[in-house]
Amino acid sequence: MTTASSITGERYEQHLNDAGFTDTTVVANQGAGAAAMRIEAIRRILSACWFNEEKCAAGLEALAAYHEKRDEQRAIGLGPAHD
Repeated sequence: MTTASSITGERYEQHLNDAGFTDTTVVANQGAGAAAMRIEAIRRILSACWFNEEKCAAGLEALAAYHEKRDEQRAIGLGPAHD
């Protein structure tokens, strides 16, 4: 089952297809800890990537805005903040 976008009501896969990415695969929710594993994987990959600063400005700005929810009392991260 594919989750629909809360803004458009369309499936996220449809947005990718509309943008020209026609070979997409929907992956089911991977459960607790999956977000942290994906974040660590992309951190390893990004160090080898090159970006066109002008063409990728919006994406780079979004990456720069990423931050983690924190539990300050326990001094632990709680995963990505979706704000």
